[in-house]
Amino acid sequence: MRTEDVLFALNQLELLNSNTNSPFVNLFDLQSIAVAGHSLGGITASEACKGGGSFSTEETAIPPEQPFMFLTKESQLPPKWIEKFESTTEGY
Repeated sequence: MRTEDVLFALNQLELLNSNTNSPFVNLFDLQSIAVAGHSLGGITASEACKGGGSFSTEETAIPPEQPFMFLTKESQLPPKWIEKFESTTEGY
């Protein structure tokens, strides 16, 4: 339900931004929206970045495609994720 709430709010911003009768028409940069949270809020942010779907740290999980910051203990991540993070200049 939390993720649906975030996606609903984003949809409402899109409607306000595109409605010529809205005082907010074309004021929002909808390509530069951030969603942040801690604990369950962080999981919600991850799910919203993916457009829905469940959050997972399983080795086979598909991460969000847009920039995403995830803070956790290294011991909670699969070794292959750590290798991937260490081998790229796009994340650390």
